[in-house]
Amino acid sequence: MEIEVNHVISSLMNEVKQFGEIRVSEAMVELQLKDAKTDQAQIQIHELSQNIHNINLKLKQKFDIKASKTAISGCIVLPDNRIIIADYNGNGKLMEYNNDGQHIRDIPVSDNPFSLTAIDTDRIAVTYGDKRYLEIINTTGNSERKMALFSSHCWGISYQDQKLYVRVFKGIVVMDLNGKTLHTIDKDILGVHSVHFITTTSDRIYYTNEWKNTVHCCSMTDMGI
Repeated sequence: MEIEVNHVISSLMNEVKQFGEIRVSEAMVELQLKDAKTDQAQIQIHELSQNIHNINLKLKQKFDIKASKTAISGCIVLPDNRIIIADYNGNGKLMEYNNDGQHIRDIPVSDNPFSLTAIDTDRIAVTYGDKRYLEIINTTGNSERKMALFSSHCWGISYQDQKLYVRVFKGIVVMDLNGKTLHTIDKDILGVHSVHFITTTSDRIYYTNEWKNTVHCCSMTDMGI
């Protein structure tokens, strides 16, 4: 195979020393710049600003718990869609179901579980109410369990950003996964004493007031966390 270059191209290469020049041109313009993150945040706030009374819930699925004299006190959905249910009258076990409502197994625990939260796909943290302690449990095996003791009852629990938030008598204790207390939110700051259940996001704490049937939302920044 051979190629014969057009004589015009050969002549151009011999005569032209450069193909062109790059020049920078500056001009004043009136252009209003916006931060895309600001617009995104405004859109999100707008979507969440509707009145709760205008929200309609739609039932997606339900299933029966195959147990007698249950006192369901906690429920979580793991990242792999397994459902773990805490029964405070469960005689020392958690109930595991799949997302179709089929019972998979019972997970033995050290006492009657009250509340639980997912740490990752394999690990959960469980509180035991008036027994005054919690455990971090690996649901896939019989590895050693971590335990944290409290001086009072421990009820609701939530996991967020490598921290556990636990509702105790004096307020909410923030602790790391080794059981070290990092912060304590006094119950007077909460403004509600009848708190048993809590959950968290990256910057918010939500808790219930069972006497008034209300849910409260607080900023972690305002609480000094």
